[in-house]
Amino acid sequence: NEDLTDELRSEAGARRSFFAGHTAATAAATFFAAKVFNDFNPDSAARPYVWTAAALVPAWVGYLRLEGGKHFLSDNIIGYGIGALSGILIPELHKKEDPDFTFFPTMGADYQGVSMRYQF
Repeated sequence: NEDLTDELRSEAGARRSFFAGHTAATAAATFFAAKVFNDFNPDSAARPYVWTAAALVPAWVGYLRLEGGKHFLSDNIIGYGIGALSGILIPELHKKEDPDFTFFPTMGADYQGVSMRYQF
């Protein structure tokens, strides 16, 4: 945002903007809801509206974060993509009935991640 002072642009928080967490979290939540709605209501006439809302809400959040000078456009695009992908893949991975494949989050004192295992 060109209206911000150089001081605001160079403060410590400005260097930790990648990727846009608010946009990613909103995209994950809305796309998760749309995916679950889609899976449980395959014949619903509301499906296109649900997916449209799922796409527009995080885009609006990203726009507001961009205009507020909190993120660059690239931060929001990557955050949107990661959030949307997570929101779609998590329910998809959980509905598979493959006992040889496991997928679960892991968390420790100084790390967070995802563990996946496939047994041949």
